[in-house]
Amino acid sequence: MACCAALALAASGRQAAAEPEDAYFQLHSAKPGKFDYVRKSEIQAFVDVSPSHCIVILSNGEEIRAYQKCAPMTDQVSKEGLATFATPFGSVLLSPFYIYDLVSTNNSGCRLNLRNGRFVAVNLSCEAVHQALPRE
Repeated sequence: MACCAALALAASGRQAAAEPEDAYFQLHSAKPGKFDYVRKSEIQAFVDVSPSHCIVILSNGEEIRAYQKCAPMTDQVSKEGLATFATPFGSVLLSPFYIYDLVSTNNSGCRLNLRNGRFVAVNLSCEAVHQALPRE
């Protein structure tokens, strides 16, 4: 089940070998200088949902709003085996393992339905998304 560890989000990132890995990922909260924490193994996707906010989608279907763009957070994770696609406000980073199906939308985009019942809309056709997904 190497695919599952991919999103455990490769979030393990680039830790030094001697440094113990933190099981949690830090997110900027609504209050300046305050942070929320999410267990890395529960993260299924990072999605830019506005010019200044990122949603972190968890395996239980919960969405945690981060008061920052996704890019600074996803720069901390290894992107090996992960897929990145354009969204209306930036990008989405997720493991293909969590994608249940790809459904075309009326505006020539694609809705990536996740195993937890959530979905992510991207600005590509489903054919383009399918071609861009890493092969298992």
